[in-house]
Amino acid sequence: MALIGRPSPHTFYTFAENIEESPWESFNSGLGYAEKDSCVTVSTAGGHGGMGMTIYGGGVVEPWDVKEVLQNLVQDVARNRSILAAYKLGVGNPFAHFKKHIMIIHPEMAIIFKRAGYPTKAALRDYLWEAARVPYEELTAAEKQGIEARMNTKPGGAFFVNDAIPESQAPVFKAALKKGGRVPVVNPDDIHIIVSGTIPGYSFGMTYLRTGHMTKKITGAALTKSGR
Repeated sequence: MALIGRPSPHTFYTFAENIEESPWESFNSGLGYAEKDSCVTVSTAGGHGGMGMTIYGGGVVEPWDVKEVLQNLVQDVARNRSILAAYKLGVGNPFAHFKKHIMIIHPEMAIIFKRAGYPTKAALRDYLWEAARVPYEELTAAEKQGIEARMNTKPGGAFFVNDAIPESQAPVFKAALKKGGRVPVVNPDDIHIIVSGTIPGYSFGMTYLRTGHMTKKITGAALTKSGR
């Protein structure tokens, strides 16, 4: 009944990137594709609850401030801290799995972010990753235990893909587990920033388990500005 009774198995949001009004590189080129390539990204996204949608700001109904919006983005990523203590070796707990973030930034917000000192999407992503890290001195005993157990997760387990610390991040976690260290709560490669919508518009984010995300170059499709 779960496949019928919940919305997450169905297609929700289909949208195009607004490359023309974006001040940053395209999403595709940020992944190493050529600007002229036509690509499609498919990703799972939450539909409700703690892994649903978060509105960061924007629109014309109420005033908004870029500093407040930036803080909303940081808080959205920082909520991943809950996975640290939730992890138990060998237990399939979805609330302990690493998360991914898909952040839809409308062009006006992106332009202001660039003026505020984030010349690329990578620069904004790196700031969010760094700002959400947890000082070692603030970790609870349960969080430390969860991190150490996660670092000992072996390949081949049923939940390894969701639970294991990415290989590129393992040295970062190890170095952070001491006084003065700052523990990450997300893999920076799992923060995906896309400029979409128009001016004015809203910026929002969707959080879900880090698996189920792929970008593919499309060929042989209908003729577009990018070709076939």
